[in-house]
Amino acid sequence: MSSPGRTYRFAARDRTGWLFGLQAGQCIILGAGIFVAGGLFNVGAPSASVVVTIGISGVFAFAPAGDRPAYAWLPVLTSWIIGGRGGRTWTASVPRFGRTASTSAQPEWPPFLNGLELHEHDGWRANEPMAAVVDRQTGAVTAMLSVSGREFALIDRLEQERVLAGWGDALAAFCKERTAVRAVRWFEWSAPADASEHLRWSRTQIAASAEPGIVDGYLSMVAEAGPMATRHETLVTITVGGPTSGFGRRRGSRQGRASIDTLRDEFRLLASRLDATGLVVDRPLSSADAATVLRARLDPFSRSAGAADRPTLAQLAGVSPRSAGPMATRTEWTHLSVDGAVHACFAITEWPRLDVPPNWMEPLLLHAGGTRTIAVHLEPVAPSRSQRQIDRDSTRLVVDAEQRSRSGFRVGARHRRTESDVASRESELVAGYAEFEYCGLVTVSAPDLERLERSCAEWEQIAAHAGLELRRLNAQHDAAFACTLPVGIGPTARSWE
Repeated sequence: MSSPGRTYRFAARDRTGWLFGLQAGQCIILGAGIFVAGGLFNVGAPSASVVVTIGISGVFAFAPAGDRPAYAWLPVLTSWIIGGRGGRTWTASVPRFGRTASTSAQPEWPPFLNGLELHEHDGWRANEPMAAVVDRQTGAVTAMLSVSGREFALIDRLEQERVLAGWGDALAAFCKERTAVRAVRWFEWSAPADASEHLRWSRTQIAASAEPGIVDGYLSMVAEAGPMATRHETLVTITVGGPTSGFGRRRGSRQGRASIDTLRDEFRLLASRLDATGLVVDRPLSSADAATVLRARLDPFSRSAGAADRPTLAQLAGVSPRSAGPMATRTEWTHLSVDGAVHACFAITEWPRLDVPPNWMEPLLLHAGGTRTIAVHLEPVAPSRSQRQIDRDSTRLVVDAEQRSRSGFRVGARHRRTESDVASRESELVAGYAEFEYCGLVTVSAPDLERLERSCAEWEQIAAHAGLELRRLNAQHDAAFACTLPVGIGPTARSWE
C-alpha cells in the first residue's frame, strides 16, 4: 500500500491584534475617539456631541469600506491626495534631432521607478555579462537569472516533492546570521504565444520529401492552435546591499565593487544549487536582455502589432538599456496605464488554509488567460531573529487568550490555529529549517480597460480555485506594479494590509 504524499501548510494570518482581537489601527482610533469625547465632556459640551464623537470613531474603526476596513484606507488616501498620485501623468523627454545619446545613458523612469540605474558587469562565467539594477535611493543591487523547470506538472508526485525540497534547500542557504542577501524574488510571466516563430522553424526543418498535404495540414493546425498557446518566462532575482553598499546617494566605488562581487558570488552559488535540484538554469541576464524583459513587462502588447514572418532589424539588434523605460504612464484609481497597456495589481491576502500538494499552484500558473505576472518576494530571516519573533508571538497569544477568558470572550478556532502554527514554526526552527517572510502579488495586463476588467474577474476566480484570495490594490497600482518588475523593488512592511 503506497503511503500518502507529502503536503504543505501555510500559516494562517495572525489576527489577534493588540487587545481582544482589535488591530492596532482600531485601538488607536477608538482611543482617540474616547480621548476627544472626554475632552468635550470636561468642557461642558452637549451630550449629543460626545455620543456622536464616540459613534464616529466606532464606525471608522469597525465599518467595512470596499474590500478592507475603513481605517485601513487612511494611509492609502493620504498618499493618494497629499502625494499627488491621483491622475498623475508622466512622459519621457524626447531627444532633440541631431543629438546622439550615449550608449551608457540611463533610461528615464516614471516616479514609481525613480532612482534605478541599469549597469553591466562581468558574470561568474567568462564572456558572460551580468546586468545589475542599482537603486540609488536604497543602495540595493539586483541581478536577474532565468530559470525553468523540467515538466514539473508531468512528473510523478515523489519527483515533485524532491524538486520542491531542493528549491527549499537552495533558498535556505540565504538564512544565516549575517547574510548580504536582502531578498530573493521569483517572477512568473505568461502571455499568449506567437506561433510565427515556430511556423518559420517548421518550414525550414521539415524535409522537402514530405508530402505537401501533410506539411500543409500540420502548419494549418499550428496556426489555428496559436491563440491557445501560452508563453511562460520565470526569472529569479537576488538583491544585496543597502545604504552602506556604496550605491546610495553618496557613491563609493570600492564598496560598490564589493556589492557587485557579493552579488556575483551569491548568484553563482544559487545557480549551482538549482542545477543540482534539476532545474534548468540559464546564464544571468545582460543589460540588453534586462532591457528587453522590462520593455515586455511594461507594455507587452507593443511587440505583437509588429510581428511579421521575418524578425525586424530592431529585434535582431536587441533593446538598448536606454530604451528600457516607458514613454508615458498615467496613474488611475483602478489601474495603471503604461504606453499602450493597462495594468491592475492584486495582493495575495490569503494563502491556502488546507494542506496542499506540491502542484497546488497549477491552476494559477498553467491557466491560459491573457497576460499576467505572479511575483513572490522572499526575505530571509536570521535564526536568532526567528526565535525572538516566535517567543514574542507565543507570549502575545497566551496573554490574549487569558484576557479573553477573564473578560468572558471565547477563544476561537482561528486563535487556536495561530497558536498551533507558532508551535510548528518553533519545532521546524529547532530542527534546522529556515524561515522567510513572504509576500505575493499578481499583475493582470490588457490592451484596453474592457479586456482588463474581464481578465481581472477571470484571474480572481482562478486564484480562488487555487486557494488564494486576491485584493485589488486600488490607489496603489503604481507602487504595486513596481514590485512585480524584476528590478529589486519590494513592498514595505504591511504595505497591502
